[in-house]
Amino acid sequence: MFACCTEASSASAQQVDTISLEAAAEATGVIPKQDEEAPPIIEDLARKDAEDQVKVEEVQQQPETGEVPPKPEILDISLDKGDTMLGMALDLKAKGIHVLRIGQGAVERYNASVQDAEERKRIQPNDFIVAVNGARSNTDMVKVMKSEAILNMKVLRAVPATVTLSKAGRKLGCNLTYQEGQSIAVDITDISEGAISAYNQGVTEPMQIKNGDCIASVNGVSGSGAKIVEEILNAENLKMSFYRVELCNAVMKEQ
Repeated sequence: MFACCTEASSASAQQVDTISLEAAAEATGVIPKQDEEAPPIIEDLARKDAEDQVKVEEVQQQPETGEVPPKPEILDISLDKGDTMLGMALDLKAKGIHVLRIGQGAVERYNASVQDAEERKRIQPNDFIVAVNGARSNTDMVKVMKSEAILNMKVLRAVPATVTLSKAGRKLGCNLTYQEGQSIAVDITDISEGAISAYNQGVTEPMQIKNGDCIASVNGVSGSGAKIVEEILNAENLKMSFYRVELCNAVMKEQ
């Protein structure tokens, strides 16, 4: 795991629940091939070991504008995995499990069974799995997906929110974490004094950036956690789109 720390101290980034790649392979029956340029779709729940963390110092930013995030949709999905793999590439985030890709397996079969008129009920990339058979922590959800055939899942479909920040000689005031070579979104954790906190003071609560939000793109750069962080470090003005997972959790509590 890479952790981009906006502080010069040795404080480590916030850790999240993890599962080893070996355990994921056991759960899915698929073992990744290291000699292929494009590895097969697997339930790639990579470990986030503290020794893999790399800290770099960021320049912070002065916020300018923000956009109120839309309310996310919660889908109740029930599927029969049977004795096959789910067929999803997944990334454990600070809050929930991020769906990266969908390949052959139980999820693909489930999606094919959903009528076109109800296609929104199909599981899609960039959905967040937040509960499986009542389990809500990442570790417990992974155990359930591994051991049980019938899966009743709560899936959050969040529309990215957007804010624009300009650098003003300060640090961002948070840690940015992602899985190298895997994550397509970057976790915001450990928000402290800096540009983000200054931005939060000037906007209403629904527009605030919070711990657990996932940056999906910066200045149009997307698809790679490393490239997103590189853009944050190098660009003077930042237009960030991110999934407001904290807002998704609030919607969950309403149900």
